[in-house]
Amino acid sequence: MDDLMRWACSLLGFSGCYGFSPWEMLLYASGFTLIAFFVGFLVVAFVLGWFTR
Repeated sequence: MDDLMRWACSLLGFSGCYGFSPWEMLLYASGFTLIAFFVGFLVVAFVLGWFTR
């Protein structure tokens, strides 16, 4: 998991990829959570729309 964070961090161009500040960790956590919720919402909406038409 740590390697994934470093990879994502270097991909996005954050400084200090090998020592995350609490702010960066919070930013990543909230970003991943938002993306996960969004994808989950899309899947649920698609399935509901597919089965209710």
